[in-house]
Amino acid sequence: MTAKMLQLGLATTMTLTLASTGCLAADPDGSEDVSATTLRCADVSATTLRCARCDRLPDRITIADPVLRPEGIELDDQTILTGSMSFGGPFAVDHDGGVRPWTDRRDRRWWSDRELGTLGIHVDRARRRLLVTAIRRDVLTDALIAARTGAAIDPAVIARPGAQAGLAAYDLDTHRQIFFADLTPIRTGVVAFANDVTVDGSGTAYVTDSFGASIYRVATDGTARVFIAHPLLANPAFGPNGLDYDPSGQLVVGVSGAAGFVRVPIADPNQIAAVAWTTPFVIDGVLRTTTGRWITSGAIPAFDDQGRPDFAHFQPAVAEVKSDDQWATAQITARSLLDHAVTTVAACGDTILASMLDPNPLAPLEATELRVIELDAP
Repeated sequence: MTAKMLQLGLATTMTLTLASTGCLAADPDGSEDVSATTLRCADVSATTLRCARCDRLPDRITIADPVLRPEGIELDDQTILTGSMSFGGPFAVDHDGGVRPWTDRRDRRWWSDRELGTLGIHVDRARRRLLVTAIRRDVLTDALIAARTGAAIDPAVIARPGAQAGLAAYDLDTHRQIFFADLTPIRTGVVAFANDVTVDGSGTAYVTDSFGASIYRVATDGTARVFIAHPLLANPAFGPNGLDYDPSGQLVVGVSGAAGFVRVPIADPNQIAAVAWTTPFVIDGVLRTTTGRWITSGAIPAFDDQGRPDFAHFQPAVAEVKSDDQWATAQITARSLLDHAVTTVAACGDTILASMLDPNPLAPLEATELRVIELDAP
């Protein structure tokens, strides 16, 4: 999530854009395919979780709830899942754009009492878990304003007692919470900004901290620690954002403010390195499909005469990224330019599901839509 795209206190209409990309498999952690009968995919097997007919996707889905403000999206078999910066979550999204709570009332009260919202959301199918990053709403507000204006985050917000950020894990079948890992006390005196989450082959979770120049490691029992804090993850505008796991044994992480990727070996995170590429792209969402194809969402940046980011002229886009050398280098091989800002992406069959937000959070809200679009050569 970039500061340009989102800001608390402003109503947001989210849409889900369906970007057809060829033969994209569906599971971002690479363990199995996924389907969604919420999206009317036929011939779905609960054991294979394979979406055989994603051509039956509706042309558009619009979520017009002005206060939900969902950022991350995921697919679990027959359900579209999202969080909410306002109310926590998680929530399920129906075909007609309706939104319903995915957890019971006690859990929703739990989120509300702690004043937490959600950003990243990830389905760990191998272990039947849903992972959701949490952030206290006042921290989110101050952090986004700071990123956009260059102002400092209010020290009183950082010092306020209670969880600033964390990772919640749920059982996908019972919808009951397994654990909540509070990331606040791990690094004292700094703001904790839990953004995106993914898992490796063992089920260990990794959470980006966009203002802490770091990535947290959360074990399957909820035990959390700093996995890596490094200057390559630091950026005064916005640090590590979307990430996903590559079966070669490394994390591929988008650093929004640097408009590029870094790779982090799981076995030795100190071997972190920048991914060399020639196309600046303000990375928000990062997704790996089961066929090994990588999709990123965000924007092509623009700059003014003094070299400062010109947010008004950023070009929202979804792009396919390829690396032939285990992420020493990478290049964009296809893209779709959009007329609304895009945050995160999920996949069903050969279709990409993208979460869309109004590109100017200060502008009056307008209805947005679901669209099926082709990714073209750049």
